[in-house]
Amino acid sequence: MTRKRGRDKADLRIYIGVTDHRWYRFVSRNHFPEVNFWRPSGRAFRALRPGDLFLFKLHRDRRISGGGFFVSFFKERVSIAWETFKQANGASDLWELLQMIRRYRKEQTPIPNPEIGCIVLTELFYFEEDEKIPLPDSWSPTLQSGKTYSITTAEGWKLYSDVITRLEEKNSEVLQIIKEPEKSYEVVRRRLRPPGFRLLVADAYHRRCAATGEKVYPVLEAAHIKPVQFSGPSEVRNGILLRADFHKLFDAGYMTLDEGGASGYRLVVSSRVKEEFDNGDAYLNFHGKSLVIVPDRRDERPAREYIQWHQENVYGRKIS
Repeated sequence: MTRKRGRDKADLRIYIGVTDHRWYRFVSRNHFPEVNFWRPSGRAFRALRPGDLFLFKLHRDRRISGGGFFVSFFKERVSIAWETFKQANGASDLWELLQMIRRYRKEQTPIPNPEIGCIVLTELFYFEEDEKIPLPDSWSPTLQSGKTYSITTAEGWKLYSDVITRLEEKNSEVLQIIKEPEKSYEVVRRRLRPPGFRLLVADAYHRRCAATGEKVYPVLEAAHIKPVQFSGPSEVRNGILLRADFHKLFDAGYMTLDEGGASGYRLVVSSRVKEEFDNGDAYLNFHGKSLVIVPDRRDERPAREYIQWHQENVYGRKIS
């Protein structure tokens, strides 16, 4: 997936996705800041780039009911999707989510934990009945999933303008993002919530623990190098994917990062692990070892400023 730091306004894409009524009612009623617009088949979604606009079109309704901004797409098992997004999957519990998915999959023998597609959306907005926007004339009633529009076309520009008009009438907080799509990727990235942050960090680290190489996803967690409570941003270069026990020790100041080693980063483990718990050899063995997994993209690797902050304020002073 291409992630651009900026683009021309004319480069904005808009996707209208056919939306389940039950899912829409649940998420619009609860006003989640970030949601999983799941696809029951797990089929890939390549229509948008981060920061592009995703709009909702309910079945049997030829109007736009709301929308949000695209963050990323992942294939995931239902159990992990539930663990990550909880009720922001559009269901009250895991059982209800499975029933919704199975209704679309129509399998003779339901798979206990099927893989689904997860379209992560943020900065959501919803329209009341009298605010809904008519679909473009070219929309076909036979469309099952959705359709992409570019604002370089007359239809795409009208759709974009209509959404802006509705958001102006509602005095929506997301108005500034949609008015400046050339900045939307940066804005969306800075406003990531924990689910989106975890998924992007996991994607960057190939879903493996940076320290151990562990692949079992349920035990992997996205750690902030500079914590959110200290104004650390939820962006990939301020994150590292770690096994849960390593994450706890990292946050508690028993571990930190340093630059160096074969991968460019080393794990630093404090002797306090053994001194305070009369154990800890399993962790001390990792002291000075290079991270076994780092992101392929240089702009997603741990930033020096956040590593230095963690060394001085968490590892050095052991705050938690």
